[in-house]
Amino acid sequence: MGLSFFFIRQCKKEIAIRKVMGSTSGEVLLLMLRTFSVPMLVAFVIAVPVSYYNMSDWLSNFSYRIALSPWIFAVAGSACLIIFLLTVIIQSWRTASENPVNNIKTE
Repeated sequence: MGLSFFFIRQCKKEIAIRKVMGSTSGEVLLLMLRTFSVPMLVAFVIAVPVSYYNMSDWLSNFSYRIALSPWIFAVAGSACLIIFLLTVIIQSWRTASENPVNNIKTE
């Protein structure tokens, strides 16, 4: 969330120039989603095997053992995806809906 706030704040001038040149708010929104979706997917692909290994090792030390099922990782990934989408969409929409002149003349 913090990374998206910071990045979108840094790109306000770029977004304003895109809007002046004729881009729609939807196109700006898709650009920001594409920018953030690749690192999010890479992080999820890396996190699943690492967390599976660590959790199975940790859970093996208990006398009452449970099995790790794939739905646990699917729910965690879905929750992260929903938070990611809501954060990026809200911040991108706010920035794209502002008057582009205000963002361009500040620098």
